Amino acid sequence: MMHFSIQTHGLILSERLRRYAHQKLEFAFRQLDAPISSARISLFDTNGPLLGGVDKTCRIVVQIDSKVKIVLNEHGSSITEVVDRISDQLSRTICDYVDSSGRKASVEGRFETCSRRNGGNQF
Repeated sequence: MMHFSIQTHGLILSERLRRYAHQKLEFAFRQLDAPISSARISLFDTNGPLLGGVDKTCRIVVQIDSKVKIVLNEHGSSITEVVDRISDQLSRTICDYVDSSGRKASVEGRFETCSRRNGGNQF
């Protein structure tokens, strides 16, 4: 069973934001036909809620098994923007891992490699 946690720094984790982040990232997790031990997401608003700018950060640490850990960071001006980008980046990273390890990715009940599913393009 995967342990999934979200931490925030400088912003409030609303139920809507928690659900949004969980749903966006869960899709990437489902692509990997291997148990994921844990996923820790950290959301940062460096300048706080009163100042804007490119000060939002999303960091994710995913432990796939005892030997493989994925750590990704994204920066942007809105928290949903960085969550969207990091979920895309996580999908690509998982596909790279799946392709290089010989594991198979599960997509809608079918099993195929990520590179074949994506037309042979490498990320």
